[in-house]
Amino acid sequence: MLLSLKIQNYALIKDLEIDFSSGLITITGETGAGKSIIIGAIGLLSGNRAETSVMRYADKKCVVEGTFSIANYNLQGIFLEHDLDYEEISLIRREISTGGRSRSFINDTPVNLIVLKAITDQLIDVHSQRHIAQLMDINYQIEIVDIYAGNGHLLEEYKLILTELKKTSFELRKLEASTLEAKKELDYNEFQYNELSKLNIQDKELEQLEEEQTTLSNAGNILNQLNSINDSLANDEQSIINQLSQNLRLSQSLVGINSNLADIYNRINSQWLELKELNSDISNYADSINADDNKLILIDERLTNIYALYQKHQINSFAEYLEKIQYFEGKIKQIESIDDQFIELKDSQRASKTKLVALAERLHSTREHSAKLLSEEMVTRLKQIGIPDAQIQLEFSLTKEVRENGLDNLKFLFSANKGIGLDDVVKVASGGEMSRIMLVIKAILSDKISLPTIIFDEIDTGISGTVSVKVGEMMKKMAIGKQVFAITHQPQVAAKGNSQYRVYKDSTGNSSATYIKELNDNERIIEIANMISGQVDNLAAQESARQLLAAV
Repeated sequence: MLLSLKIQNYALIKDLEIDFSSGLITITGETGAGKSIIIGAIGLLSGNRAETSVMRYADKKCVVEGTFSIANYNLQGIFLEHDLDYEEISLIRREISTGGRSRSFINDTPVNLIVLKAITDQLIDVHSQRHIAQLMDINYQIEIVDIYAGNGHLLEEYKLILTELKKTSFELRKLEASTLEAKKELDYNEFQYNELSKLNIQDKELEQLEEEQTTLSNAGNILNQLNSINDSLANDEQSIINQLSQNLRLSQSLVGINSNLADIYNRINSQWLELKELNSDISNYADSINADDNKLILIDERLTNIYALYQKHQINSFAEYLEKIQYFEGKIKQIESIDDQFIELKDSQRASKTKLVALAERLHSTREHSAKLLSEEMVTRLKQIGIPDAQIQLEFSLTKEVRENGLDNLKFLFSANKGIGLDDVVKVASGGEMSRIMLVIKAILSDKISLPTIIFDEIDTGISGTVSVKVGEMMKKMAIGKQVFAITHQPQVAAKGNSQYRVYKDSTGNSSATYIKELNDNERIIEIANMISGQVDNLAAQESARQLLAAV
């Protein structure tokens, strides 16, 4: 609940600090005294838009600060979710700088307005005449029934599936949009892949072809050179091998004379054998060389094709050639898999829709059952606060349109008079009737949700007498275990407060300023008497005020 409120430099407020307790708190004051200013300041804490026009003094910052007791409301999770320090006594502050910049803090940690609103939505519910427009919104009407029915977990599950469905549908739209372009790319990628793979280039093939091309192109010259080498080795009378043969014979004869010369013989013999082998190898290699012009033409053609392909695709090696093939092959498979992806997403979409419809039907069933009980309870309470012939009917019907809260349409039908048929509440309810309908809704739902502070801003406008007493009693009952603020012009409502505060404006001096003070028993009598008669010293009105306060 709201323990205290500090306001600095806001509209007519210079510097104000006030403490509050639990129960029903009534706030009274003359029209124009500044009651709406208090609500506006609390609205800043709730994340409402901040403007420099609200600043009393343009050269000083505006500060609104609320101290809240939140120990009994299980809010640890939402504080953890937003990475905030949880304190049982939490401080929420909003500042507007002289330049118009707005800053928000929760327990001295800076937060943006989204986080501020997420937290304060769990702490304060402000309801005024202008909030009655909510009742015209079908989503708000359904929300009322859902809170009454306790559909929170079911709705959470529904919204989770709906999120999955939206994600799948988005992916499907993306896939459909890219399919046409992908099909165009398929022809291109298949052409490139076929062009690359058709040559079927093998590892080391280019190097081998280049070497063979060089050999065939120079076959005649190679043969001539090899023959010259073989002539010098063996074919001439003065060839190296013939000379070594002679030296071999001479060295062999020397070994017979001196065995120590055997090493010379062996070394000459080794050279002779090696050169004989070399001569044979050269002859064999020369025999293998065939100046085949047809083969050279084929090699030239193959190399030309490989060079052209490498240049076109900017390939510098066999490894890059393989990478190009794999790249286009992957592109083709990716495009060809679109149909599979489309089928998979369609199946997922269909499954999500099936789950969603099943959950929506469960919601519909609980809503229909709870709507009957809720409408009966609303009628009972409306009779207590001055609409004795009230009739309410909440009619649910299923649609085929997937919505954020299910597949339901809701007609909120109302009649305040006997013999008058039910019709849309927005069309037939007066402003005062709408206020009381909203009041009974808040009263009923206050037992269903753990909202610590509810603020009614002149919701009792347009009623008086016995009805005002009943409205006050209903608010007081709502305030059991909670904190309910009622800004009111009705003395009967003001008297029901566990405590009462007066907002007043002081215009002495050169400027006006708004203040608020808690009233003691005598001050309450005077204030309520003034509300009754418009005269603080009217003895009859004071007696009536005492009776109203005593009746509490």
